[in-house]
Amino acid sequence: WVWIWFDEVPEMTTFIGGLLVLSSVFYGIRSSK
Repeated sequence: WVWIWFDEVPEMTTFIGGLLVLSSVFYGIRSSK
């Protein structure tokens, strides 16, 4: 059911989610140095 839910997710929500992930990774890299 997870994949079905992902298929029904709007592109904007996916974009925002991806942006949050990228920002979290970037922040993690900055804080680790």
